[in-house]
Amino acid sequence: MRRSLNFAVLLAMLAAVCGCGPKEVQYYRVDNGKIMLGDVPQYFIGTNMWYAVKLGGGDETQKTRLRSELDSLHAIGVNNLRILAAEPEWEGLDYTLDELQKRGMSAVLFMNNAW
Repeated sequence: MRRSLNFAVLLAMLAAVCGCGPKEVQYYRVDNGKIMLGDVPQYFIGTNMWYAVKLGGGDETQKTRLRSELDSLHAIGVNNLRILAAEPEWEGLDYTLDELQKRGMSAVLFMNNAW
């Protein structure tokens, strides 16, 4: 029950951060082997940055580091990050997603690092 509630809260937060309601949400889909968003093919270059939320929830020095690292990654063409969305760090997740959105970047959120 608690896990379901946490997931529902996460989804609500993501909708609030992206500024979109349920009617405006676009989903990625695969069409003829291409990842599409609407009618536009999407191309991703990504990396693992599990600690992004920790930096986003930290002090100003850590937030500055996060912004700097995101700027560097964006400059070399990285547009997707794999980040840990751990329960006690919702504020850091919100800050990180906001910084990603400013750069036109996206994220794959994972809840547990069991790989």
